[in-house]
Amino acid sequence: MSSLEERRDGGGRSERRPVVLVTGPLGSGKTSLLRDALDQAAPVDIDMVVGDIGEESIDSDLFARAGYVNVGISGECMCCSGLEGMMAALTELSHPHRPFRGIVIEASGLAESSALIGALGADPVMSARLAIRRVVACADLTSWRGTGMPQDILRDQIRAADTLVLTKTDLAVGAERARFEARLSDLNPIARIVERDQSIRELFAPGWQDRLAPLPETAAASHGHRHTDIAAFSLHHEGNITSAVLGEWLFALSTILGQDLIRLKGIAVCRERTTPVAFHVVNGVLFPLEPVTGAGTATHPLTATVIGRNLDRDALRDTLDLALARHMEPSAGLPSIDALSLS
Repeated sequence: MSSLEERRDGGGRSERRPVVLVTGPLGSGKTSLLRDALDQAAPVDIDMVVGDIGEESIDSDLFARAGYVNVGISGECMCCSGLEGMMAALTELSHPHRPFRGIVIEASGLAESSALIGALGADPVMSARLAIRRVVACADLTSWRGTGMPQDILRDQIRAADTLVLTKTDLAVGAERARFEARLSDLNPIARIVERDQSIRELFAPGWQDRLAPLPETAAASHGHRHTDIAAFSLHHEGNITSAVLGEWLFALSTILGQDLIRLKGIAVCRERTTPVAFHVVNGVLFPLEPVTGAGTATHPLTATVIGRNLDRDALRDTLDLALARHMEPSAGLPSIDALSLS
């Protein structure tokens, strides 16, 4: 068991703030799972620490727009360059002078769960203030198809969780789902495997603060992995954006880069829409635009974080410029695939 096991005072009340750790590979649906669970269970008295790969935290912005106070941690990943920021955020949020609230940690998609749990257990301040109630791993079926996610990190996230939430099962082919669940059970025989809808209902159901997560033994935070072959950076656009331009740009990138484009996500203010939209590409697969509700004004008309291999920032920007130019001059026709090449 983790050293962050439950302690209670003489009256039976918890002395530690309950923590839910949500992990899973890039694009596995961590943010949407949390937002849906929080919306269904509202109001939930929590603070949030949101990890993101890249120069800024898109997911943190989405939670802020939904009305949740959170700390966004950006960097290489939460268990590497983002670890110091996570520990500083948790130290502040768990300070005894702050109102007693639960804490949700959404780990960045490349983070090793065991390293995060180990870091919390090895820190005497965190051990005294926090109790992990649930370690949820979004078990994304598509991420195990030989895509861009490192396999050692996928296995670590599964093995460190007490609850495995099946995501993207609608994309399963034939008996693929049954094989996937069997593989999850082999990696972590004690974890519960649940449907996404079930997890949404129960994650913050009454009594969530008092659950006990069966956690693995973990070492100190030091570990050797570095994502040297994976690049992450942000792109901004200051001019007018339309849904058509955005869709064409994303389609071009997903077609050309394929699985080298591990993750692309962002927020855009399209001039023909009344609300901003969130956009996603995962392992070369383009997902529909999603309206973003809530307060707040976008800093830029378009903000995107791009994560992948063999990427070039200028070439990515050039594809957006081509999409913009085509819609400014409809008679120009579609650019050729050679013109969009990022090599």
